[in-house]
Amino acid sequence: MAEDSNLSQKFYEQALILDQEHKGCEEARELFIKAGKSKHVEALYMLGVLSAESDSEDGYEDAYDWWLKAARRGHIGSCYNLGICHANGAGAELDITLAVRWFEKAAEKGHVNAQFSLARELYSGNGIPRDFVKAFNWMLKAAMAGHVNAMADVALMYTMGQGIDKPDKINGYVWALNAQEHKHDGATNILKAIEKTFKMTERDKRSARDYLKSLK
Repeated sequence: MAEDSNLSQKFYEQALILDQEHKGCEEARELFIKAGKSKHVEALYMLGVLSAESDSEDGYEDAYDWWLKAARRGHIGSCYNLGICHANGAGAELDITLAVRWFEKAAEKGHVNAQFSLARELYSGNGIPRDFVKAFNWMLKAAMAGHVNAMADVALMYTMGQGIDKPDKINGYVWALNAQEHKHDGATNILKAIEKTFKMTERDKRSARDYLKSLK
């Protein structure tokens, strides 16, 4: 068993090198398949990536199958990708309920993009019950992990009081500042909107900036 594991790892590493040197080459794919036959989850994931990036009409359907095999063995990135497939109807049926299920599996394991995507689906309530509280909690997790779009979204949710008891201008301003520092395109407009809506004083702004510094 250990020899099989070592051999599959060797195939996987060789495949990675070949794929980096010759993107999408057939030899790398064959090596990934050899590793995947021994249930090497990263190889299964990479076979999904190669399939999705291919010019084949069935590319995303093949990718879905590979990612499903990897996800069943606990691969977090594959869980996220399956969620994307179902959210967009790419390689699988358009099914937001299934998308949310896969996003949640990955989000619970700390996958930041999955946390953000899950929050967006729960916020929009498109095909599933809308849940601002859960959306806020997942959005905040993603923002705290450094997801820039989540920073902007959580700023808006704070200022609109969505998923929390009431609007919170200071925390909203803090996260908008954080998004601005991370070069979010819309952050400056969010800051201006908060300043106008809540008639932010210089003292309010200073409090927000000091709070942001304390978080770093």
